[in-house]
Amino acid sequence: MSTEFISFLPPPGDAIASYNRTLSSSDQPPDVPSIFKEAMSIREEVFVNEQQVPLENELDADDARSFHWVVYASVSNNQGRSSGDGRKSSETARMPVGTVRLVPPPHPPHPVPG
Repeated sequence: MSTEFISFLPPPGDAIASYNRTLSSSDQPPDVPSIFKEAMSIREEVFVNEQQVPLENELDADDARSFHWVVYASVSNNQGRSSGDGRKSSETARMPVGTVRLVPPPHPPHPVPG
């Protein structure tokens, strides 16, 4: 299910095999699904930038088998351009603002005891 404000990526499997865990989501190869890169951009902002988790720890073994959703906000780009008839025009763009990852069972507990 995808809408204007939500995108869904079923388990990407090998489609994310070329994802380089040492690079930011914006520097990933073009064959990595864009929805996955957008999900990772949110995770990087929250976990890497805000919580200081090392970037290379953000991609894990569960990502390839997990379901991913990205939520978007509609952001106005008001340039104040005139449309020729005196009215001002604006453009909107989708901006990723949230993500959900569902790891299907079975999976080991996080963190692993011991």
